Amino acid sequence: PPFLPRMVKKKDGNELFTAKAYNGRVILSWLNHTLLGVLAQRPDHQILHLTSAAVNSMTNIFSISESHGRFLPESAAQELHDNGVRFVDLYKVLCVEHIRMNKNRWLMRPKIHVLLHLSKDVLKYRANYRMWHTFVDEDAMRWLKCIAARAHPKRRHIWLLKCTKLRLRTMKHRVERKKTRGKRG
Repeated sequence: PPFLPRMVKKKDGNELFTAKAYNGRVILSWLNHTLLGVLAQRPDHQILHLTSAAVNSMTNIFSISESHGRFLPESAAQELHDNGVRFVDLYKVLCVEHIRMNKNRWLMRPKIHVLLHLSKDVLKYRANYRMWHTFVDEDAMRWLKCIAARAHPKRRHIWLLKCTKLRLRTMKHRVERKKTRGKRG
């Protein structure tokens, strides 16, 4: 799908960018290029330098991970790790700077911390996380969204809990059944 203005939401005076993976990468590359042009006009702006470095690190992460297969050569693993750690470090600095300026930008998000662990794993195992990373139960998101869309708004939370409990019971039953089959065979 094309980039649409509704993908940039304003919440409490802040911009919140929402896009699917490919659109996000394309727009991030454009933003990186645009920031370099702005920096040429305002070379003394410290926050722009930090922002540009963070965006450049994330752009490099996408570029490196997409240009390699499942396993990375040592140099690519090191570069991916270095860019991941650099991004997290710059993100933290930008959070602190914006808090100091009393601006609600560069908020800490849990996935930022996960990126640090992924970067360490890439260096250790040399596996491209583009090929394997997912969060536990991320496959359940579509399922939960369907239930939430069909449930009555006032009782949605009850239905989500009931269906989740049923799903967990079913998963447990499948695991136990596999164990039983394994013992027989």
